[in-house]
Amino acid sequence: TTTTTTTTQVLVAGYPCADWSVYDCEGLLAYGLSDDDLEKLYKECRGGYRCTTTTTTTTAGTSDEVDLSGFSCRVEAGEGVEIYSVGLVNNRVKLGVSAPVDGWVAVGAAGESGMVGGDVVVGGASKDGDAVHTGAYKLTSTDLAGVTLYTDSKAMINAEIIKSGGRTYLFFERDLVTDTSTLSMSGSQKMIWAMGSGSTLSYHGSDRAVLDVDFGSCASSVDTTIATKKQVHGALMWISWGVLLPTGAAAAATGGERFKKRGPVWGPRLFKAHRALQSLGFVIALIGIIYALSEFSSDGLHGHGVIGIIIMVFATGLMLSGIFRPHPEPRTKARIAFEKFHKSIGPAMAFMGAINCCTGGWLAQDQESSLNAFSSFMIPAIVTAVAFLIAYVVGKCTGKAPTEEDAQVNVQPNTVGKEA
Repeated sequence: TTTTTTTTQVLVAGYPCADWSVYDCEGLLAYGLSDDDLEKLYKECRGGYRCTTTTTTTTAGTSDEVDLSGFSCRVEAGEGVEIYSVGLVNNRVKLGVSAPVDGWVAVGAAGESGMVGGDVVVGGASKDGDAVHTGAYKLTSTDLAGVTLYTDSKAMINAEIIKSGGRTYLFFERDLVTDTSTLSMSGSQKMIWAMGSGSTLSYHGSDRAVLDVDFGSCASSVDTTIATKKQVHGALMWISWGVLLPTGAAAAATGGERFKKRGPVWGPRLFKAHRALQSLGFVIALIGIIYALSEFSSDGLHGHGVIGIIIMVFATGLMLSGIFRPHPEPRTKARIAFEKFHKSIGPAMAFMGAINCCTGGWLAQDQESSLNAFSSFMIPAIVTAVAFLIAYVVGKCTGKAPTEEDAQVNVQPNTVGKEA
């Protein structure tokens, strides 16, 4: 067994660092010292004094060498992942986590929306690739930039990393109440864990979970609230952008110029189908994006969400231009501009919307690998995107093109030619 320990420095004025998980002097200002001591500490810290937390890294031969007997509670947190706890005096708790990975692990209190708003202790990696690093982190967004090291002296005390038998163990103490979270030794509370390989903090993918944990009864269950909300959003967007809107766009392409290409019987039918499908699809898509913004915006907008908003902005313009379209006769400049905008942007947005459904399903499946529901959205979205392209091309390239004689036909009121 090999043990490597970083030596704890002792700061000026006789104050030890053993209980402080701080990496700069700003964290000392809230430690409760006298004004004179604070002023002295601040001045001397600026001169180069630093405080570090003792970290012990042990490499053991087998998992049997890891002593877990000191913990009163041991809960299953995921496939091969366990969380440990034991209550200590002075409103303090000792926590641990182990996972089947030769890399890094993290555990802590979850925020209201899962990751964001929580705080965790990470062991075995850092943003700089330090394999023996341990640190307390605030989680302000789902991006790596939102995983920020912070200086709450109550959030991590006496941290230890052990790598044994293909597993990584992290143990540490913390106060039940810190600057960002509160834990309890009884009653259900939300906890979060994550793991990754290597010594550099990186995106964990689906190697994480939010749990409802009760340390009093040693019970736990996976919190699927966020996953369920993603399924609701995915269902709404797949129905709209995966089915209704591409089908409506294909109906317009099949109908041709002012829906005359398929004759006096199918032309009106295709126009009414296009209008109904686009209207219903737009309303469902609007509900879907409002739902997503209300439920997930606290996590910040990422590529999928930004693209979705851009597509919806264009879709709104298409709907408004269709509702307030200029009369087809006489062919004014406004009418020509409407037709160019509607016929070029419409198919492009229908295809982009279907593709964004595919990427959204892939992203959600990567984040929630334990649930197969997202595959049921992603695969049909791919099928409908391909089907839309085929139907659009076939509709454009087949059928009788309108002749000059067709253009001069006196269309009666309320017929498709006048409406389109």
